[in-house]
Amino acid sequence: MKTLSLLLAALLLLASSPCLAGAAGKMVILHSESLNYTMKVLERRFKSKHKDIRLKRVAAPTEKLAGLAASPKTAGDVVISDDYTMIDRLIPQQADYTILFARNQMALCFMGQSKFASQVNATNWTDILQKEDVRWSYPDPSLDPCGARTLIVLQLAEKVLELPGFSDAMIKRAAPENIKPKALELVTLMDSGVIDYSFQYLSTAVVRDLGYVVLDDQINLGDYHLDKEYSQASASFTGLGGPTSFSGKSMTYGTTILANAPNPEGAETFLGFLLDQEGGLKIFEERGQAAFFPARTIDETMKSQMPPSLQKLIEINF
Repeated sequence: MKTLSLLLAALLLLASSPCLAGAAGKMVILHSESLNYTMKVLERRFKSKHKDIRLKRVAAPTEKLAGLAASPKTAGDVVISDDYTMIDRLIPQQADYTILFARNQMALCFMGQSKFASQVNATNWTDILQKEDVRWSYPDPSLDPCGARTLIVLQLAEKVLELPGFSDAMIKRAAPENIKPKALELVTLMDSGVIDYSFQYLSTAVVRDLGYVVLDDQINLGDYHLDKEYSQASASFTGLGGPTSFSGKSMTYGTTILANAPNPEGAETFLGFLLDQEGGLKIFEERGQAAFFPARTIDETMKSQMPPSLQKLIEINF
């Protein structure tokens, strides 16, 4: 009789565990396009540990994620954004909380054959870029957020480093034929020697093994504590949808489980893996996207909205 009781207790424990039971089946992740390559790696490692959960990833521009999350046709479970404030906008209708778990930043990138590659550093990069024989470029800001962020970086550098006219001068120095739709096309131009420098995400520099200069925190868009300062810079341009304005903000990653998630147990299991120091956070670290460990949220009220298993992985730090 005692053995039977122990067996029943064990079965009840398994049934109540989101990582072991009820988490099987399809689970949909909505995420920013900029995270696509990292998410592929994360998906592969997650599947190796959780074979009963079938992941479906839907990548989209960050500004479209909120619409996808709100659409019943999408039937999403988890949202992962390269802009945590986008997650904030889902509260309270589509989500109950925001978790900050990693960040990226802008870096000045180059290759071995780039002019002055052996000399460029964090104190002289603006001088190097302004040399007459140095060529640089940036992606079209209407087609790639990296391009818009490049314009923000130039403005912040002008202000922080007290370089009047620096931003406009650098834009004029970029040859129109070298302004490409995507940032990765500029990596190809650097590799072929057409240009010497471009601003890229630090994660791109790490993955592509590029040379890079780490910029000052007040310039690199990497610290969410400086969002107020970053917002003082903005870029205006015309895209396919008409005139657009882009304000400076940090590249801080956020995630949440959607309130109407079809598979909340699977979503909880996935976030448990994402926020594990030896799981998802390690994958982001490996790819140049600095992880927060523990992951963070804004206050105790928001933390209390999370599943208990996730609360153990979260600290209040904002």
